[in-house]
Amino acid sequence: MNFDLVANGTAANVWIVELGSSDEYGSFANFSSVILSSVEPVVELNDDSSSSGERMISSVVYESPSVGTFRFGWSSPLVVDGKEIPLSDYRRYDNPHIQTEFDSMQ
Repeated sequence: MNFDLVANGTAANVWIVELGSSDEYGSFANFSSVILSSVEPVVELNDDSSSSGERMISSVVYESPSVGTFRFGWSSPLVVDGKEIPLSDYRRYDNPHIQTEFDSMQ
């Protein structure tokens, strides 16, 4: 299959995924407790509206328990713990087992 998973939502929809391992958290119960006790993300809305009339999200700030402050927005870069993370010019998969460019069909 050749597709990307797309979550249909609105202009006021944010998904944040936090991953962990037993090496980091010891157990799933501990991981769940840490994540559930994390500070709720701060979502900033802009003054423009989407075509449905909803206000649109302009940026999100999330205090990740594993990587620090995570900031991202429609017109601002992705910044994690003070470091800007590039969103282009990198491989789709790049690890010891596979390296694949984004436009590759392999």
